[in-house]
Amino acid sequence: MKRKGFTLIELLVVIAIIAILAAILFPVFAKVRDKARQASDMSNEKQLGLAIIQYVQDNSEVYPMAAQYSSSAFGASFNGWPQTTQPYIKSLGVFASPDDPSALQNLPFPGGVGISYACNGIAVNLATGNNHLRGVMGFNNSWFGGGNCSPTDPSACGTDLSAQRDANINKPDQTIMVTNCFSEDADNSLGTGCNSSTFALSSDFLGGGNGNPHPDDMGAGDYAASEEYPSGLETLTGANCKPYQGNVSSPFVGKTTSNFLFVDGHVKSLVPLTTDPNPQTQPAENLWVCNRPDNDSLPVNWAQ
Repeated sequence: MKRKGFTLIELLVVIAIIAILAAILFPVFAKVRDKARQASDMSNEKQLGLAIIQYVQDNSEVYPMAAQYSSSAFGASFNGWPQTTQPYIKSLGVFASPDDPSALQNLPFPGGVGISYACNGIAVNLATGNNHLRGVMGFNNSWFGGGNCSPTDPSACGTDLSAQRDANINKPDQTIMVTNCFSEDADNSLGTGCNSSTFALSSDFLGGGNGNPHPDDMGAGDYAASEEYPSGLETLTGANCKPYQGNVSSPFVGKTTSNFLFVDGHVKSLVPLTTDPNPQTQPAENLWVCNRPDNDSLPVNWAQ
């Protein structure tokens, strides 16, 4: 007599095999998808790096401004770094990470679209008026204490909050220029709730602390409405920031790592905390400071 079908035990064995295979393969597929998105994001940052380098070459070795504000406080930035680099890219898609659902959406802040990246514009003593840019891109508006740095008058570059000259960055292969900052992680202390291409306080890492200053912070008073960059001493959370991580987004490798674009144009995936493990005892490892000391034993004068 011929069998007309599978027995119950045979069916259960087949189902068990399929379930085991699925349990093995699904995590593999998820990792492959994560790696693909990370690679796409790294490609975006490399293109941003090429655009910024071209801008520097065309503008007397001066980096673009994080923002050039209008006359009113918190006014729209008409010439922030996204606007000045975009003509070299000719695409808005490069500003959108595949892991950032809000990127390129119209946002409530005037004139901007959502972007997935923020530049390194960290400063010290912003609240005291004795301003010094420690990052790569700064400001040239008097309300923010910026100077008159420009391609036609580069003498002021790097002396206050103006953008840096290329010669001022002593470790281009170890100095961060741009990294991930999604709207969900952007500083929301002003109620913008977004990382906007025209709002420098979300598209620029100004400093850190939010009430818990450390030596590479902006100084007494702190500036509450700023993106915080990572610090091994920062345990408190500000607006949408995480302990030790600040407002840097970490969408990759199980939500633990970010892509970092360095001044020389290369991109590397790092855990945010490793970019500034301890500003007091390891100043040479602070990858956000463009003129940091060569080794941890040298003293650091954060007021210069």
